[in-house]
Amino acid sequence: MSITAKLTAFEKQLELIKAPVIKYLLPGLAKEEIHRRFATTGLTPTDDLVTLYQWRNGLRYDDIPTGMLLFGIGGVLLPLQDSVTIYNRTDFELKKNYFPVFQTTAF
Repeated sequence: MSITAKLTAFEKQLELIKAPVIKYLLPGLAKEEIHRRFATTGLTPTDDLVTLYQWRNGLRYDDIPTGMLLFGIGGVLLPLQDSVTIYNRTDFELKKNYFPVFQTTAF
């Protein structure tokens, strides 16, 4: 099963169980936009990351009640621009093995 099919199935399951998080998922980005945003990091995104951000551009987490955004691995799927901003502010040594896709917070 492809990653796209898995993400689609995952979203359908969230819809079936009426998970509150579903209404906070942001629309996906065009491939060109994903590459444009990654260009500011000096990184080339993997095909899997491109697929992820084409599916959904993370979660809108402004003005959300506590506990409404966590799903899956226990983290919040960050919008790509937030991930890029965090990465660009990260210490150089950590950057070698790090790109923030999910964030575990008090949501």
